[in-house]
Amino acid sequence: MVTAWLINSMEPAIGKPFMFLPTASDVWEAVKETYSDLENYSQLYDLNTRMWRQQQGNRDVTSYYNELLTIWQELDFFETDEWESKNDCCRYRKNLEHGRVFVFLARLNKELDEVRGRLLGRKPLPSLREIFSEVRREEAQRHVMLQRVAEQRVETEGSALISNGKKPASDYRDGGKQKPW
Repeated sequence: MVTAWLINSMEPAIGKPFMFLPTASDVWEAVKETYSDLENYSQLYDLNTRMWRQQQGNRDVTSYYNELLTIWQELDFFETDEWESKNDCCRYRKNLEHGRVFVFLARLNKELDEVRGRLLGRKPLPSLREIFSEVRREEAQRHVMLQRVAEQRVETEGSALISNGKKPASDYRDGGKQKPW
């Protein structure tokens, strides 16, 4: 049953050569050996380059973060280290996360400098998810505040036009002709 599931999850042209292998383990190992990209340094280089070039730009923080997260998840597939102790693994993961926090914060737009500085000043440094959550909340708050300012500006401008007391040019007639402004 597992063999059928593996074969059916592949494109027909890829799965067909593996149909007659005796066990699911044989199928798995043959496919892994044939199609594995774990030693594909071109792909690893491409992923790292994409990560280094990411910027928030005209995207919202969530889109920017999700793009980085996708790249980081793909990079994690290349991790094949085996740790002698659990502490070494935990220390490595913490350092890796700190590096990702720095990459995320470094490429945010300038208007988020204040929240960036506030987050970098915390001890201990929050997790990547906590950092993203706070930056996202700050962005949402800024959006609401800017929208309010824009609405107030429109209301002020509209009321100024209404209260200026001027009548339309069609109301000023002198001998049937409109006076110029």
